[in-house]
Amino acid sequence: MVSQITQWIMELMRGHGQLSVFIGVMIEQIIVPIPSPLIILGAGAILISPHLSIPNALFQILWVIILPGSLGETLGSYIGYTTSYYGGRALGR
Repeated sequence: MVSQITQWIMELMRGHGQLSVFIGVMIEQIIVPIPSPLIILGAGAILISPHLSIPNALFQILWVIILPGSLGETLGSYIGYTTSYYGGRALGR
């Protein structure tokens, strides 16, 4: 099952770029324990052109991989922590 989800995320990366990095990291954080380095390394291999100069490649890595991955990790953590904190209790009590 994990390998199928990983394959799905890799195919999503080819088609949707940054959004798929964000979604992949969110899925890893909330639902399925996919190793997140697999998503980040896969995104680097698929989304970053090997023909870029070093400054352009670093900018692409920051914009396409690091920023969406960090946002997905942070938002996923908040969702997980909130679910754990309020799990089983009625909100507002």
